[in-house]
Amino acid sequence: MDQSTINFMIVDSLNATMQFGNTMAVGFNGVGGITFDGRVTRYSFTKREKKNFTTYNITVNVMSSGGNIDFIILAGSDGNADATVRDNFGNQLRYYGRLVPLSQSNIYKGRTTY
Repeated sequence: MDQSTINFMIVDSLNATMQFGNTMAVGFNGVGGITFDGRVTRYSFTKREKKNFTTYNITVNVMSSGGNIDFIILAGSDGNADATVRDNFGNQLRYYGRLVPLSQSNIYKGRTTY
């Protein structure tokens, strides 16, 4: 299974899902990791243009049954993105990848754990 199908973040209106998995082990969610579903409580967006390249900084705060989760996405106009996910206990994960519309994604969502 491709890692991009089990590691993703989705924000759709006021709902968010974040899933982190690993193809080498079975986790709480059945795909080697954890799955959070929550409600967006705050959202900010800034855009910076420099020469022929645009960067976007997106911060989303999510409340889930597992606590508050913040994710910060720095994306370029080329579709590449750097995402940092932080929980209210100080834990942090970093991911790199491409932004794609949900309609063009190919994800597998495991069991919600939080």
